Amino acid sequence: MTKKQDTQDEKEAQERRNEEDSGLLSQSLASAGNNQKNIVGTIINAADQAGLLDKLLSLVIGWFTRAPKPVPPQKPVDKPTPAGGTDDFPDDHIPRPSAGRKVAKVTLHLVRSQYSRQRFPEEYNDNNPFGLVPQGELKQIEQGNGALNWENKFWLDLTAYDEQGREFVRADVMSLGLAYKTEIRCGDAFIIGHGAAANGEPIAGYETNDTDEIGNGITAWLTSKGFLHQMQCFASADGQSFHCFGSVNGVRSNEFDIKVS
Repeated sequence: MTKKQDTQDEKEAQERRNEEDSGLLSQSLASAGNNQKNIVGTIINAADQAGLLDKLLSLVIGWFTRAPKPVPPQKPVDKPTPAGGTDDFPDDHIPRPSAGRKVAKVTLHLVRSQYSRQRFPEEYNDNNPFGLVPQGELKQIEQGNGALNWENKFWLDLTAYDEQGREFVRADVMSLGLAYKTEIRCGDAFIIGHGAAANGEPIAGYETNDTDEIGNGITAWLTSKGFLHQMQCFASADGQSFHCFGSVNGVRSNEFDIKVS
């Protein structure tokens, strides 16, 4: 075979490749608008005359067939609400961004106690219809300077704060997934949640443990999304102390002892 024949064969092979690439390009352009087709056709003719058709076809086909960039998911945000402005001065409550807030500090406090009606009927009167222990006494008990009466019911309350010292209020607890991600302990009695289900109820399998001395309620824990818990100290707790602490999303609270007498 002569050198001239080799050159002719290479030319024919190149023409076949160009026809194949042109067919691919036509498929890529099938979904493009008329203006795009005209522009690309002009560019192809110019490139063919300059001997750059191969490179151009690869570039254009790649441009039309490239995969679209994924759209990042959009996080839902709270909507602004009217703040009572006027037409001349429209005003909104603009929600503070909550993304990125993390629990940095947790506190636990003895916030309520109720006398046993059987032991202390006189504590139930017009001035104190629910038989509640005064707040000042609760603070003394938490500080170790007083004692709960056995058979009293009592409530322990968790509060969580972020790195800037802002409290996680109920709306934050719900929107940031903190509901029922709590633990409250008094002695060996406890309740531990593992988060909320899609319907807002606690995930099945939350843990509780009652002892002979301390028993758990459930209603306060459910209605507070795991942040307020009712317990009761029974007669067998008389003369003992019980170590109390809690946690929110794994961040542990302060600790204190409750004496019972």
